[in-house]
Amino acid sequence: MAAAMFAVLVALGIWQVQRLAWKEGLLAKIDARMAMDAAALPDRLDGPAAWEYRRVTLRGRYAAPQFLLQPRTQDGKTGYHLVMPFALAAGKTVFVNRGWVAQEAQDRIDTPADEQVVTGIVQIPYKGAFTPKNDPQHGYWYWPDIAAMGKAAGRQSDYPVIVTLPPQGEGRVPAGYEVTAHLRNNHRLYAFFWFGMALILAVVFVIYRHKQGDA
Repeated sequence: MAAAMFAVLVALGIWQVQRLAWKEGLLAKIDARMAMDAAALPDRLDGPAAWEYRRVTLRGRYAAPQFLLQPRTQDGKTGYHLVMPFALAAGKTVFVNRGWVAQEAQDRIDTPADEQVVTGIVQIPYKGAFTPKNDPQHGYWYWPDIAAMGKAAGRQSDYPVIVTLPPQGEGRVPAGYEVTAHLRNNHRLYAFFWFGMALILAVVFVIYRHKQGDA
């Protein structure tokens, strides 16, 4: 029984080491994508996963309406992320996350009416396990559901992604947002835990056998 338990604990430790290598490789790939030069967003995005965390350039105009994702915090302050449709010069639409807006700064949102060239990071929207459901009827948005936002805006997005703008400088409203890879990487700790448990089991077994021999 001790041998079987030892084998299971070691196997779990090895699995976590393998997961650690996979996660570090994924983070390195994300860092490499974010370091690449900005590219024009293609006319079609059939493989959005291949573009996630890529830097892209857009040319076009902001369109109504504004969607305020809540709650978002920055520097200890409560606020929102402002998401808007962006009408591309090529005739298509993509949703852009213009970044953080302090709760008291909603009346200072600056939306230029003329054509813009902006650069941002491609992100694939998802709903977290503890994120509330959006309530479009009452204008409460907690995550960027592109299909629901397109329906509410009367302007469906042609892309299954959003483009998040980087920090825009002090005093700008919206202020942009620094995109990072939100990937938990605790596999090294987990590996130490399982290998440690295997070691403890081995020590306890040796002590037990030693006492049995003395008896």
